Amino acid sequence: MKTSLLKISRIAATTAVIALTFGSAAFAQSNDVNAMYDSNSKKPLGGLFAKGFTRTFTLMGGWNFASADLPAGIPGVGTNPGTALMPGEPTSLIFPPDNPETKDTGFAISGAMGRRHSRSLRSEIEFAIRENELSRNVPGVIATDLSADVRAYSLMKNVIFELPNQTRFTPYGGAGIGISWVDVDAQSTTFGNTTTAREVSEDDTALTYQAIGGVSTRVNQAMDFVVEYRFIGTGDIELDSIGSLPYQANNLFLGVKLEY
Repeated sequence: MKTSLLKISRIAATTAVIALTFGSAAFAQSNDVNAMYDSNSKKPLGGLFAKGFTRTFTLMGGWNFASADLPAGIPGVGTNPGTALMPGEPTSLIFPPDNPETKDTGFAISGAMGRRHSRSLRSEIEFAIRENELSRNVPGVIATDLSADVRAYSLMKNVIFELPNQTRFTPYGGAGIGISWVDVDAQSTTFGNTTTAREVSEDDTALTYQAIGGVSTRVNQAMDFVVEYRFIGTGDIELDSIGSLPYQANNLFLGVKLEY
């Protein structure tokens, strides 16, 4: 009995020493990180280019609401030869108001690796994929069905400012700049005395910008759950069948952010 109690006491003592050792190390590391954040925040641009940082990884998925529009038809096919079926500016539309366009809600996936420079400033490199389907039906003696699959692949550099507080919820906002590759697969089918179909597949790259806003919720010391809105836009996409057209989209994201 005494031997058993002695063993238990020794195990308890050893466990306490191990816990105290690791707890002290974690506390010291936390103090080191906080001291680094304080030092960085006093440097130019809040320590954006300071050598000291901790790492972040963010993975999100959500909905993609395209702002692109469909003109009248692929060149030489449909009710308006000479125009094309592609995402375009609203001013390029020639459809009457009673002939609305259908914009299916697409999907968006984003992954980012980054750095936290201070308690309120972090930056990241992000890769994102966005996809939507657009469609329109043009009634008449010669009817035309128009559709397009639009995909955008973006590589961005983002800077994000947070508003730390005493709660689990941290609002934040930011902006990013980068480049996007936009791929468009379009189809036009004309129904009259004969049925005519034509397809166009084109792509181009363009300078890209985005605005970011969201709220993170602390799950534990290393992980946050995030709800985020993003608006993304590009410069003109050069498409041979159309000319110059921009790509724009609104996103609602859900995801997680890890810090280590």
